Amino acid sequence: MTAKIRKVTFVAKSETEVDGILLPPGKYQGIERHTLEGDEALPVPEYQMNLTEADLKGVRGLDDFRGAIIDATSSVKDGSLKVT
Repeated sequence: MTAKIRKVTFVAKSETEVDGILLPPGKYQGIERHTLEGDEALPVPEYQMNLTEADLKGVRGLDDFRGAIIDATSSVKDGSLKVT
């Protein structure tokens, strides 16, 4: 099993809930991952958001954390986050 990974920027135009965390509008860094098995075509990508300490300062209840990695796949699929 191999994976194709690329760095992406997520854009939230308004307050957005991602994996249970309410994020303020802004740009966030993360990755897009395609997991490949054998000779299959590229599957639907999965998205992972890498939040820094600075990103979490605006999040109620998480402002004392140094960072977080959260699943952003459903937020990208429903259009709450734009990937660039």
